[in-house]
Amino acid sequence: MTGCRRRRQPFRKVRSFGVTEPDHRIRSLDGLRGWAALTVVADHLLQTSPKVGAALAGAHSTALVHVLVFSPVHIGWAGGEAVALFFVLSGFVLAIPFWRGRAPSYLSFIVRRIFRLWPAYAVACGAAWVAAQTIPRHVLPDQSTWFAKFWSTPHDLTGIWSAAVMGSGEPLNLNPSLWSLVVEIRISLIFPLLLLALQRMRLVALAVAIIVSALCKVLEQRGGGAEAVRLWLATGAQLWLFVLGAELSRHLPVVTRRLPTLVGPAAYGAAALALMMIVARWTTPLPLPLAYLVCGFGCALLMLLGIIAAPLHTFLMTPLSQTLGRLSYAIYLLHFPVLASLAYCVTPRLPFLVALCLTPPITIALAFGFQRLVEAPGIRAGRSAALWIERTQSQ
Repeated sequence: MTGCRRRRQPFRKVRSFGVTEPDHRIRSLDGLRGWAALTVVADHLLQTSPKVGAALAGAHSTALVHVLVFSPVHIGWAGGEAVALFFVLSGFVLAIPFWRGRAPSYLSFIVRRIFRLWPAYAVACGAAWVAAQTIPRHVLPDQSTWFAKFWSTPHDLTGIWSAAVMGSGEPLNLNPSLWSLVVEIRISLIFPLLLLALQRMRLVALAVAIIVSALCKVLEQRGGGAEAVRLWLATGAQLWLFVLGAELSRHLPVVTRRLPTLVGPAAYGAAALALMMIVARWTTPLPLPLAYLVCGFGCALLMLLGIIAAPLHTFLMTPLSQTLGRLSYAIYLLHFPVLASLAYCVTPRLPFLVALCLTPPITIALAFGFQRLVEAPGIRAGRSAALWIERTQSQ
């Protein structure tokens, strides 16, 4: 009995909502974010291959590429699905203080969120622009059409300004990761209002969000209209993922009280189910809208398992996972500029494969400095500004 209690002790915080004060974070989910960031890196590395790009577009492929794309192996480089996980995670984390009765004022929330996202985004965007302007481009051997479209045309100062203020999608071909930050900041602008709606709607909130997102997606695909409208439609298409995360955080105390801590085969089986749901688009004949829906719920299940499944929780709390989680935003922002810079600097003197192999370690090395010199100061400035606003409003 004593041994059993000792094994369960690390998960007592799970039963108390798993949140550490004062930042309302669940540390195991930080680790999950870190591995998701590496998944995006792997996705962009593989998409430089013309064969992989052709298979993703539905063309005939070799047996090896077919397995890589259309089997559960895809989970190792499911970048689009990792971005969906980021959105669910954002909704989850941002909603925690609201559900716990510690909601900041709207202005304080927005200021803190902008300082969290925008300074690092702007620096990464500027770095990509400088690299695209200064590094000579040439035709790369075995370059995919996906990779060729980035850095393909010079970006003038008007374009970089538009990208920096997140006002247009056109200049974002500097870096394929930047579009999701546009979604994040736009959702942040309406998130407190969204939570007010969730409080009133309760059980039907997620269903309504799914319908709204589906409608936005349909209107976006029809095209036409002003670009600003299309960008907001693209944001609305991701809305339900943030709502899903917010709803998971609202019901997490009840769920974690009623569900046992999963160990052994049950934990591994549940994790395998979550991963299969996430890559349902590539491994099942489900139509794309339904597969995307299954993916979102798979992301939510994986997050829940990161809290209540003992093996996964332990793995996500390891120093490696936590370090990757701390660096995840920097890795996400920096890896493509590093990849493109290496590709054009290394070739044709060395094989393109050398650039691919060097990208992850160089990105991680740069991420340490970026996190310390750019990201962390932005977070501290946001906290200070938010505290000043709250003190001013309380006087």
